[in-house]
Amino acid sequence: MPPKDNQTPQPPTPTPTPGTDPSVSPATPPTPPATPAQPGAMASSDPTLAGKPKKKLMMIILIALAALLVIGGAVAAYFLVFNKYDPEKESNKFFSHLVDKEYDQAYEFFHEDLKAIYSQDKLKAEIDSLNLNNSCTLSLSSESVVETELGDADRVLGKINCDTGSAEAGFLYLQEGGEMIGYSIRPEGATEEE
Repeated sequence: MPPKDNQTPQPPTPTPTPGTDPSVSPATPPTPPATPAQPGAMASSDPTLAGKPKKKLMMIILIALAALLVIGGAVAAYFLVFNKYDPEKESNKFFSHLVDKEYDQAYEFFHEDLKAIYSQDKLKAEIDSLNLNNSCTLSLSSESVVETELGDADRVLGKINCDTGSAEAGFLYLQEGGEMIGYSIRPEGATEEE
């Protein structure tokens, strides 16, 4: 039948060959067999799996960064809150070094300005004259802030009790840095000049 004026000619419909599926068009090429995947290549062409390794790597990196931030914050908090300079603790440490005759360690508490006017030998001689021993205890009674030429300082006062007698004690620490800028230990009842 010849085509009408406005119709385009249609190709003839093929007749199915016996033993073939009539729903399959002969123009559709057959699907090639699957080839084994290259090492490191994605074996699937499933679009839902595309980019999964990158997402997993990014997730691992984000978790690692979050963990580092938490750890860093914990370390900072420890140094800012728990490891803060405490004049009473410093006084007890200094006193323990004196009682144990550890003059090198006790001298390390001194600020450089105090070291310039007060030698380690002078410290040793003064403490040895007090006859401090293991029976001695330090009882701190007050703490206050005073202004000095070097800056604000914490003044800690207390009493040393030993089986051989007692003494008055005073310690002065710079608030910034916690270094000792002055101390006084003298037998109870002694005057400043003694």
